[in-house]
Amino acid sequence: MKEDNILKPYTLNEEEKEHKIELKYVNFEEIYQLINRMYKLILNGDKEDIYEYSKEYIHSRLNTLQPNMSMFKKVDEKILENCFATQILPLMEIAGRFILTQYSFYFIPYVEESIVTKSGVLSDVVYLFRRRYIMQHNGLEFFFQKSSTFIVFETKEERDKIEEIIYKSSKIKIKADDGSQFNEMINKWKKREITNYEYLIYLNFIAGRSYNDLTQYPIFPWVLSNYSSSSIDLNDSLNYRDLSKPIGALNQERLEKLRERMLEMTPPLFLYGTHYSTPAYVVFFLVRLVPEFMLHLQSGVFDKPDRIFSSIDECWKGVLSHTSDVKELVPEFYSNVNFLNNKEHVYFGFRTTQDLIDDVKLPNWASSPQQFSQIMKDALESDYVSENLNKWIDLIFGYLQRPPAAFDADNWI
Repeated sequence: MKEDNILKPYTLNEEEKEHKIELKYVNFEEIYQLINRMYKLILNGDKEDIYEYSKEYIHSRLNTLQPNMSMFKKVDEKILENCFATQILPLMEIAGRFILTQYSFYFIPYVEESIVTKSGVLSDVVYLFRRRYIMQHNGLEFFFQKSSTFIVFETKEERDKIEEIIYKSSKIKIKADDGSQFNEMINKWKKREITNYEYLIYLNFIAGRSYNDLTQYPIFPWVLSNYSSSSIDLNDSLNYRDLSKPIGALNQERLEKLRERMLEMTPPLFLYGTHYSTPAYVVFFLVRLVPEFMLHLQSGVFDKPDRIFSSIDECWKGVLSHTSDVKELVPEFYSNVNFLNNKEHVYFGFRTTQDLIDDVKLPNWASSPQQFSQIMKDALESDYVSENLNKWIDLIFGYLQRPPAAFDADNWI
């Protein structure tokens, strides 16, 4: 709920107040026991006990849920599987029940028993990919033409069972996550039948990255290296970043300092100590598009004004010079101009330069967000990038991300 309909940092009211609650539709003794138990656990401060008790309570609620047959899309639908599951959304987990029929799937959250928050017709599914969530291989992501649904099951065995039932349905033709599809996409890319953007999106998805999970958000490269000139020539290779090197190795002077620091460490050794993609980086770039993400991630406050994403050129210079900044980009740089504008008029504060943080400051060669986006798209599809993108792909998705090749490429964390 927004105070005065304005999105801003959370406020904490520490006034002592007495509240009276009338319980008309639930059993008083049951609710009292629940609240009393949770209160004692919170006082003891044992997070593990709180988690286990919450999980136990949610399961007990879910066990009482029975699907409402009126929610089915067809009269002859039969339940093939009914199990515990969790829907994954950015910075959010929703526990509930996953129901699979011969035609559709349904997800019923435990917090709103009468409402189906998500459903999908299986014949509309374009891709079905296995997913890993919090290091557990127990998820499935259903891809439709313009959206996807990420569901995590209690066990890998449950996930595999659901997947097998779906693929065995003779009425469903879903493209499997297998090598034949991968080889087909590689050949299309080589023949320029799909764009670099489309191929990168596909690689992100088969690598387990998802728009629904900020810890594994899709990653795109910085391709340009010039964000300060008044004009830019996309036919000039000097305006492009070296795609054969990770961000941390683009500045040789910084790289030497990082190597020296590493040699002074006690094992385990590391080169960068940070990653090229994290939830914090995603939230950093998308703070104007979804400012709620930053408030959620940072316990109700925005970052310090000087650390808010404010300028493309300044951000690029930062990833070239700072020892703790090696972030790559998000797909929105090549697809969506809305992340550049502060359309919600969110107050992020003033920087130490006394500049008010509002829209992102664009490179001098872009007079509008639309022009910036178009130039970035054209750069991504340029001949230079098309001829060198495979090198960056090897760094992020290929053999150069693992030792010993990663050591030689200065591509290890």
